Amino acid sequence: MRRKEREVTDLQEIREFLETQEVCRVAFVDEGAPYILPLNYGYEFGEQGALTLYIHSGKLGKKMDIVKEQPYVGVELDGNHQLVTGKAGCNYTYKYFSLVGKGKVTLLEGEEKQAGLEKLMAHFTKEPVAFNEKMIGAVELLKLEVTSFACKKNA
Repeated sequence: MRRKEREVTDLQEIREFLETQEVCRVAFVDEGAPYILPLNYGYEFGEQGALTLYIHSGKLGKKMDIVKEQPYVGVELDGNHQLVTGKAGCNYTYKYFSLVGKGKVTLLEGEEKQAGLEKLMAHFTKEPVAFNEKMIGAVELLKLEVTSFACKKNA
C-alpha cells in the first residue's frame, strides 16, 4: 500500500465498517474481462481477520454462468464518504473507508446454505429470519472466501 498512513489493520475497526455497509462490488471474470456487480451481502469475520461474504443469487443468469466457469473474483466495499472543501482545487479532499480484496466463490447447499442465508439476513434485519425448504431451494447462495484484502481510510 502506497499511503501506509491510511492503511487500516485494526480488526475491530474493519468489523465495524463491514457492519455499516450494505453493498459490496464483486468483479467476476467473464471471457477474460471484468464483470462487476453491486451485491448485498452477509458476512463472517473471524478473530484472525478471515473474511467470508455470503451473496444470494437467482438460479439462472449471467452471474451463475460465470461462477460455474471461473470462481475467482475481486471484491470492493467503500463508504463513510464526505467531501472536505478547501479554498482551491488542490485543497479539497475526500473522506472514505474502503476494503479491496480477492477471493474464490463456491455454491453452498444444505445446512451451510441455510446458515449463510441467515447471516445475510441478519446483516440487514439484526434479528433472526426463518426460512422454509421451498425458500431455500428457490435461490443460490454464493460463499465468497476472501483470500486477501487491504483496508484504507482517509478520516
